[in-house]
Parts: sequence; C-alpha cells; structure tokens
Amino acid sequence: FLQSEQLILHTEFQTDPDSQIPFRMLDYRIRVYRRHPQKQMRQVVIYLRRSDSPLVQENTFRLGETFHSFQVIRLWEENTPQFFHHPGLLPFAVLSNTDDPEQVLSLVSIKNILRSDIMRESVIYQDILEEGEEKGRQEGLQEGKEEKARQIALKMLSAGFPIPEIARFTDLSPATIEELQRQQHN
Repeated sequence: FLQSEQLILHTEFQTDPDSQIPFRMLDYRIRVYRRHPQKQMRQVVIYLRRSDSPLVQENTFRLGETFHSFQVIRLWEENTPQFFHHPGLLPFAVLSNTDDPEQVLSLVSIKNILRSDIMRESVIYQDILEEGEEKGRQEGLQEGKEEKARQIALKMLSAGFPIPEIARFTDLSPATIEELQRQQHN
C-alpha cells in the first residue's frame, strides 16, 4: 500500500488468474476503511502473465446489494512505448503488447545501462574517457558510440517510437534518425 494524506493506493500483482481476487479486493478495502475511513482508496490488480481466462476480466465483486469495483490492468494488452516514458515501469515493458519481446528486452537493457545522463555522470565512464586520450582510441570510441546509437535508433524505430523520443534517448539528430528510417524502408 502507498498512501498520502487523502489517498491510499493498493496494487496487487498477479501471475495467474484467481477466482478469489474480487473478494480479496473488497476485504482489503474494508480493512483499510476501518483504519482510515476518511481516505479514498484506489485499487489496481495487475496481471503479469497472458491468460484467456475470464477471471482476468473481472473487476467487481457482487453479493446481493454489496458491490465493489477495482481497476484491472492486463500487461499484455498495454502498448509498449508508454513503459519507456517512466523508468520505474521499464521492467514491465517486456510483458506488454509486443510481437518481439526479445527486442523490447534489448531496448530495456540498453535504456537501463546506457542512459546518457547517467553515463555522463558515472565515475567509471569518466575514467574510461580519461584513459582513452590517445587520438585513435578516442576516434574509435566515438565511432563505436555513434554506431551503437544508430543501432538503438533502428530498434526504437522498429518498435514504433516517435522520432523526438529517439533523438532524446540516443542524442542523434532528428535528421539522422529520419535518414535511418528512410534506409530502413528501402
């Protein structure tokens, strides 16, 4: 549970369908209400593994006059690019709606490891740059970085990311990315 002065967020992660989820969500809501009757509560069930079970569609509990609802997110139905806008959601991107989970995993790994703002501040990265003062090595490093940025841009284009997002992530110019896009379609 996460809470603020006015709201409690209850997030439940599920790998498999469970017929008891609706009742459990009502039970949690009632328990929280006993302690914090003045607070609003938002409940979200996040299904991690693809399932055709009707149980993953259920977002309400009904018993006579008693009715309780909650939000359900089925990760395999969510669009992949939205996960790249929030670093905390990156681990879930590979479970999202994609035809190529390996490519998404590769992009997640690259984004986690090679985020340029973190790399520029990294002590290890700075040491590598200092050691590489030799001109030939510097040129090779720069060419390697540019080639890696192009490869990342091509993967992001294939995954449907917008050009401004790719430019921000790879430090390539929009014109360079547009040229890569043209080459990709030829």
